[in-house]
Amino acid sequence: MVATSVKTTIQIPLEIKEMIESLKTDKIRSVSAVISAAVREYKLQQEIKRWERSYELASKDEEILRLEHELAEWGVEDYVEY
Repeated sequence: MVATSVKTTIQIPLEIKEMIESLKTDKIRSVSAVISAAVREYKLQQEIKRWERSYELASKDEEILRLEHELAEWGVEDYVEY
């Protein structure tokens, strides 16, 4: 059987432990669930930041802007295969 979770030990400041305890709700009852949710949210936020940085860089690149305008003029039907 493949394990879907692993037991691990971490050392965190008491202040963080208290924050974790305060975040437990009816739906999220365990420390593990709070930490898992926080890590997933952090990962999502990092992905959003990467997309924002990519957009910022692309918006300053004349060639990328030209290609975007060209694609916009084609219309969705012209480059999507059904």
